[in-house]
Amino acid sequence: MDENQVFPKVDVHYNGTFVPNPLVYFALEVLQLNEDANEFVFFDFIKYVEKLIDFRCKHVYFYIPEARLSERLQTLQNKCDYSEFLEVANAYRHVDVYIDHDNEPIFEWIQKEQPNNE
Repeated sequence: MDENQVFPKVDVHYNGTFVPNPLVYFALEVLQLNEDANEFVFFDFIKYVEKLIDFRCKHVYFYIPEARLSERLQTLQNKCDYSEFLEVANAYRHVDVYIDHDNEPIFEWIQKEQPNNE
């Protein structure tokens, strides 16, 4: 990342697939956005990403850094989610976005990964 860049780094992971136990995203391509996510509203951000990766983004997630993917993966489906996404991006100065091309049962997998005592 350019040290003069004032906006948070957003990496979009796409053309991959989620697999369970532990939850990971394989066979991915990563594209770093060169735009400030703060300048978009939710709908425009999704349209921008769709144009960049040439794929309709129906199932989108973001990852809160500093934890396992299964512990901090969040949906990015509406303006409330986007507000949380921006809070994370601005706080950590970096956030990862994942595109689920296969509509996998990600949160079922996450629930199965959690120890029974939580």
